Amino acid sequence: MPPNWFIGLPVTETDWLDGVLESAPAAMRRYRETDLHATVAFLGPCGELKAWDAWEVAKATAFPGFEGTLRGLQGMGNPRRPSAFSLLVDAPKLGDWIGAARDGMLKAADAQLDQRKPLPHVTVARPGRKSNGRALREGLAWAESLEPLDRAIRLDHLALYTWTDDRSRGYFRIVDERRRGPGIAPVYDGGCHCGAVRFRVTVRDHRALDCNCSVCAKKGLLHLIVDEGAFELVQGQDALSTYTFGTHTAKHLFCSTCGVQAFYRPRSHPDCWDVNPRCLDGDALSRFEVVPFDGANWEQNVDAIR
Repeated sequence: MPPNWFIGLPVTETDWLDGVLESAPAAMRRYRETDLHATVAFLGPCGELKAWDAWEVAKATAFPGFEGTLRGLQGMGNPRRPSAFSLLVDAPKLGDWIGAARDGMLKAADAQLDQRKPLPHVTVARPGRKSNGRALREGLAWAESLEPLDRAIRLDHLALYTWTDDRSRGYFRIVDERRRGPGIAPVYDGGCHCGAVRFRVTVRDHRALDCNCSVCAKKGLLHLIVDEGAFELVQGQDALSTYTFGTHTAKHLFCSTCGVQAFYRPRSHPDCWDVNPRCLDGDALSRFEVVPFDGANWEQNVDAIR
């Protein structure tokens, strides 16, 4: 039987595992610490070459890393005949990230696309291959008997997995992995004031320009210029209006409801996007270095930022 392949987020904080498995029914196949992960894309028996193709896509995918909490144990799949017992992962935006990221990996492996809404989880045990109805009922009773774990975890790197050759040591092995770091750019969400316009941006350079030209000084804009592929308009295309002046090269987009300019097409880089870091969610702005730019003398200084 050819081995399965998948891409997942390894769980490295595992001191809680013994306590969860202590009362597991004897018929359960118990996962070991090295098996623990949250699946991103299940590639199936695609073969090693296709798995590596999917892994190349995964490595090129912006990965911000996630912090979350392990919650209650739940049977996965058929409610009466679960295929696995897993701890649900409560991590803001993790499900959305998996849903957006996995299709490219699955397509690269020629694997079947997953139409289900992502439900982030960490599997800790599976029923034995020959488990009968009684064993499954015992598994469900075990899941119901456990209190929610409420254990904080970090999911800060990606890994390519396949089956291990030695099942006495675990079920899976990591073939390659990549931690969050300089090579994996964080992704931020943002939007206008009223919420009609929402966007997502991948940031590889946390420097923002503070321009003193006539329009930026009045608006209080900061500037983060990113490539076309690093920007995604999530919603609100119909809510955008455009203002131009001067050469009319720059397309100053703004929300027609609240007036906020969260991003636009800049004159200096007309094929790129210029995002206003002030419009990123949460405390993202605090991660940026703000650099003055003399836009009042635009012609003399623009080459410095191209």
